[in-house]
Amino acid sequence: MQTLAALKKARRELRARLNPLAQHDPLDLAVCGELCHQIESLDKEIEQLQAATTVGVYRKHQSGWTSPCQLADPCEVCRAHQAGKKRNTLCPKARPNEPAFRVPVKTAITLVSDGLAEFINRSKAIRLTFSRLAHLRDRSLKIDEAFLIAHAAGEKWAHNLFAAAWDGKAQAETVVWSPAQMAESREEIRSFE
Repeated sequence: MQTLAALKKARRELRARLNPLAQHDPLDLAVCGELCHQIESLDKEIEQLQAATTVGVYRKHQSGWTSPCQLADPCEVCRAHQAGKKRNTLCPKARPNEPAFRVPVKTAITLVSDGLAEFINRSKAIRLTFSRLAHLRDRSLKIDEAFLIAHAAGEKWAHNLFAAAWDGKAQAETVVWSPAQMAESREEIRSFE
């Protein structure tokens, strides 16, 4: 399978070949149609590859990095951090924390461009810029972009989703049947046999 950069380069080359053909007066429709078909297939491959690649999403106040120096004997860089120096130098023992959840690259870019998130960890992950959704990971692992935006915007349906069913299960009314209704139901079931 080709890489994302190779697919994008191939698409650019096909579009570069298509543009001069489209500017000629007598169009060669067969060649233009074939190039358009190839471009569409490359677009589908690029979209599938981007959807398969996910980006970690951190909550607003969730730390992006953790270091063993925080618990034990600090290294030279961590000592400098404690003294207020070398703020832009990362601890050599630091490792990225586990993200709260993951989203496709396309969704992550949309969240950043809409101002709902910012890039962190050398642009390999994003952090939400609002803290109202910190509890959502415990409620449901299936959170899509539309729900995130609706919940952040204060949409009533998004808030009611958790207010009505805080444990993730529907709250249905309990139906109690009388003994006469149970007997009638049994007789009706026996009539089907």
